Amino acid sequence: MAKRKSSSAPNHFYRVSEIVVPEQFFHPLKTQSPELDAVFSELGGIIPSQVTLVTGNPGSGKTTLCAVVGSRLSLSQPKPVVFLSYEMSDFQLKTQARKIPGFDKLLISTHEFHGAAEGMDPLFRALDSIDPALVIVDSLQKMASKMPQGPTRGQIVLVEAFTKWAKKRFTPVLLIGHNGKGGDYAGPSFLKHEVDSHMTVWYDKETSERMFSMSKNRFGGNMEQYGFRINADGVHIGGDWWHAAAGTAQNDVADCVADFRNNRPDWERFKKSATTLLHHLNTKHADRLRNNSFVGDPKKVQIKWDGRRFCCKYSTGEIWLGRKFYEAIVKNGGKIGYRSEQPYLKRFVPQPNVQQALLWGVIHEWVHLFKGYQRHNSTMWKEIAKIAAEESYIWA
Repeated sequence: MAKRKSSSAPNHFYRVSEIVVPEQFFHPLKTQSPELDAVFSELGGIIPSQVTLVTGNPGSGKTTLCAVVGSRLSLSQPKPVVFLSYEMSDFQLKTQARKIPGFDKLLISTHEFHGAAEGMDPLFRALDSIDPALVIVDSLQKMASKMPQGPTRGQIVLVEAFTKWAKKRFTPVLLIGHNGKGGDYAGPSFLKHEVDSHMTVWYDKETSERMFSMSKNRFGGNMEQYGFRINADGVHIGGDWWHAAAGTAQNDVADCVADFRNNRPDWERFKKSATTLLHHLNTKHADRLRNNSFVGDPKKVQIKWDGRRFCCKYSTGEIWLGRKFYEAIVKNGGKIGYRSEQPYLKRFVPQPNVQQALLWGVIHEWVHLFKGYQRHNSTMWKEIAKIAAEESYIWA
């Protein structure tokens, strides 16, 4: 806890300058994820003694997300990470270890310390002897169900006890809690205000993405929403996914695009470059395409080379890259896009050449099809800019 120098002010008043804050507060624990570090605190990372309540509906991914945080810390911190597991079976724990690097280094306990007559004391004595870098509790409801105070009062006792211990030991704690069928927290709602931070985890049906954000944080941090994906290859948080999805394949795409970009405009080179770029985008966003109401299967996306313009057809998944339109762009020196769209393109290249303008047009139509936009507006321009930023090699 922070201490105060002797104050010259009367009674119980003091100045901020008289507060002495322990040095470890200024050295947050890094999760190796820029997105997670940004939401946990304004210093970037988990603050020692920070108690975070992580809530969400069943299946939203809150336990897996916390397991990733703990696993990454176990690989970077000299102290162990403790995972109090009362929800998962031994088989599920082994499965987690297969897809989350570092999970096998966690100290797991399924022992019901909290059900003893002595209360929580045996648990905290055990934790004191271990001196962990982080403690994860899965879950508050499961622990409280075994406590003599009952499932509701038990949650209050647990939060108060873990908070007191965390402040005393300068050890952060992640408390996992479930939402009920209506989406509200299954327990006393005021518990969200008793902890330092409250993280919510949910599954966004519209985008088919798992998301997380902080709804309250005494240690600053941003309130942005970030996505994460769970698949057979592991758990990818925020930008992790794009690096994994692109991989070495993106180098091949970049080479193909560079060949088109660095030579005179040529129809055959454009067809090869556009085909490679669209295949790359389809592969990279395959999981989301499968859940897109307009396309569904990424294999449905087809390129048609005839016609007078660049356009797409939602019902069939066709993207039309007409040669007449290609020739018009070449002839006018690379002028493409609507007037309101131009500022977004010029963020990447103030004076786009013909090849860059044509590739922007390819992304424009792919976003049209991928997101199902019916109108050209700022929302669509922002989505195109987002994809364009991820494919930065186009503008190099």
